[in-house]
Amino acid sequence: MGKFVSGALLASLVWGAAWWLLIAQAEPESAAPCDDRCGPGTTCEDDLCVAVAAPEEAEPEAKGKRPRRRKGARKRGSAAGGDEGDVEAGDGASARPQVDDRNIPQFSADEPQTIDLKAGSERLSDAQVNAAMRTLTPRFQSCIADAASGGGELRGTVKISARVGGDGKVLSVSASAPAAIRESGAIPCIRKAVYDHRFPSRDGPAMAVDLRFDVD
Repeated sequence: MGKFVSGALLASLVWGAAWWLLIAQAEPESAAPCDDRCGPGTTCEDDLCVAVAAPEEAEPEAKGKRPRRRKGARKRGSAAGGDEGDVEAGDGASARPQVDDRNIPQFSADEPQTIDLKAGSERLSDAQVNAAMRTLTPRFQSCIADAASGGGELRGTVKISARVGGDGKVLSVSASAPAAIRESGAIPCIRKAVYDHRFPSRDGPAMAVDLRFDVD
């Protein structure tokens, strides 16, 4: 009877072990890594929560700056000696020579004059004025040619009035011309050419001199 009980107990133990193995194979343990102890930004390695290195962010490429359009600093004097404004480079306008005539006094028939009572009464002759005109003509042609290089057709008559002292120095000068010649920048160049010219000296007061030439 004792052997029967022992055999039955042993058989029960063997049957229980077999049943446990069968259940273990049928339903494998599905425990989460590290028992869900690892939070965001960590991973489970060998039952330890290890921080995951954040990926390096690529630096944004510097956006190229659009080159600023450069404006030309060239100014042209007007017939009145002022500035006509800037010309913006790259707009198809050809560069013209810059002539600054702002320091040249404008001729006026009403400008005050100092009378030297000891001075004589000599005046420039027509021949002397014509000779001055022949000397100035190449300078005038150069002014017109430089202005015409900017484009456009220049035509018309340029009229010049100047006041010349007894020593032959030009004291003031003005010039008038059609709009195309004025806007070309030629007038400051023409005024400076006359202002720099030296007329013959004489024993007499300052006098007005009129010059003119045609552009065609």
